[in-house]
Amino acid sequence: MKGAPISHVVIVGSGVDAWLTALALARAVGPLGVAIEVLQTPTDPTPIVLDALPALRALHRLLGVDEQTLVTQCGAVPVVGQRFTGWNLDQPPFVRAYASVGDGGSHLDFIQHWLRARALGMTAGFGDFSPAGVAAAKRRAPPIQGEWKGADYGYRLDGAAYVDLIQRKALAAGVTLRAVESLAVHRNEGGLEGLDIADGRVRADLYIDATGEDARLGLIGSWEDWSACFPFRKLGYFTASRPHQLEALTENVALSSGWAAVLDLADRRVIAAVLDDQISGEVARMELEAVLGGPVTASGGSAPASPGMRDGWVGNCVSLGRSALRTDVLEGGWLLGLQIGLTHLIANFPLGQDMAGEARLFNSAVRRHAEAVRDYQAAHYRLSNRSEPKWRQAANAPIPSSLQARLDLFAVRGALPPFEDEVFQADDWRMMLLGHGLIPTDPNPAAESLDDAVERRRLFGVIQRNVAEAAGLPSVEAWRSSRGAA
Repeated sequence: MKGAPISHVVIVGSGVDAWLTALALARAVGPLGVAIEVLQTPTDPTPIVLDALPALRALHRLLGVDEQTLVTQCGAVPVVGQRFTGWNLDQPPFVRAYASVGDGGSHLDFIQHWLRARALGMTAGFGDFSPAGVAAAKRRAPPIQGEWKGADYGYRLDGAAYVDLIQRKALAAGVTLRAVESLAVHRNEGGLEGLDIADGRVRADLYIDATGEDARLGLIGSWEDWSACFPFRKLGYFTASRPHQLEALTENVALSSGWAAVLDLADRRVIAAVLDDQISGEVARMELEAVLGGPVTASGGSAPASPGMRDGWVGNCVSLGRSALRTDVLEGGWLLGLQIGLTHLIANFPLGQDMAGEARLFNSAVRRHAEAVRDYQAAHYRLSNRSEPKWRQAANAPIPSSLQARLDLFAVRGALPPFEDEVFQADDWRMMLLGHGLIPTDPNPAAESLDDAVERRRLFGVIQRNVAEAAGLPSVEAWRSSRGAA
């Protein structure tokens, strides 16, 4: 027996973790009669800029968040991929585009065709066979209308404006709000019994901890520290004037003391720097000025960067976002933990107050998903050949056996294991691994039987189509104007 149905969910927290959760639950289970309440705590941990992967677009469609509103109210800039500069000193910058690669017209994975052609002298990069990769190289944005075949895009968003938008939509969808300065947590054998706030005791059937790294509700398992794979432990923000022309790329620049994501909004440039915790903000600022070629100003203080996870569902309390899962901030990582947990909470929303089965399914699925993200992000550091001590520490640190097996398989055959429960799919891995210079030594021997003349025509045709398509794509400014930007 599942017991009485869930009728009241209380979310404790603020910022994007709390309000995206509130809106998603209001849309998913609100129509079933479930009341959603937010106890909003004072501190909002949302970053200045959110760098969101394409998965957020799919969530927005379910939540009724339209693109024109994102542009006009949150300053949204489309992002078609991530560029990595300086991570390997013997490799040129490379783009990990949000797209598939190749034309799919073969029994072999496209990478085997590319490796064969490369061995015969072809100089085109793997990403040149991706529609978004070519668009990024030509400073183009996604199509103004219609779907983009074989490609996708995410956004850069003003963090505070986005939270304001999502909060207003959640309240309009029936979510109730109470601001709280402090709360006391009361527990019982099954989890939480209630929360004491200034207005009295609040009781619910299900509690959501969206308080970020504070993890205020306290029903949490032991923390699994991933910091060995991620050497830079301090996150700081800087601002600078942005270039005249916007790019639909997030630039990830390696520094001697860490790396920085360059996040251009319509009105300013924000730099999220992940740094050695022994380096002062002033030293980092000076290096950023040298690398970026212009004045850089510190924006606020810094915060610890502490990747890791714990089981998020214990008893009648689910921890979402950074209270349970903190991936590296690389490649949209700030939102990834929240999106992973929220997706699996909706998929496993409890039918009644006996929710042990749903908790087991949730914790298992989130762990698989999170560990795959950890492996993908850790590979960036593992494959860097920079000489600075912290970079060498990361490259030489023990890595999860799941990542080692994937690197070993790819390094020999260019193959990858099957993908399940993963944000980053096969072509994401291929673009990243090849971009870092991991070229397979013994490709699939079946590629030896390919007709070289046919292959040349075929590969040239793929590039021609991508170049022709990119020529018809708009600039970022034109894309934004089509969605109401001033």
